[in-house]
Amino acid sequence: MRAPDADQGSPRKYAVLVELGESKPVPEDVVDRRKALKEFINGFAPSALRAQGCS
Repeated sequence: MRAPDADQGSPRKYAVLVELGESKPVPEDVVDRRKALKEFINGFAPSALRAQGCS
């Protein structure tokens, strides 16, 4: 994901670190884990980018 740099107008890269707690079970299957992570990121990223001033 890239967002404009407020100072210089150049693109910036963002990273998301996800730490899994013990409150919810983690899927055993790798494919299911990837699907769950993608769903989480797709739900999280738009609001996080808006909070950083991205359009």
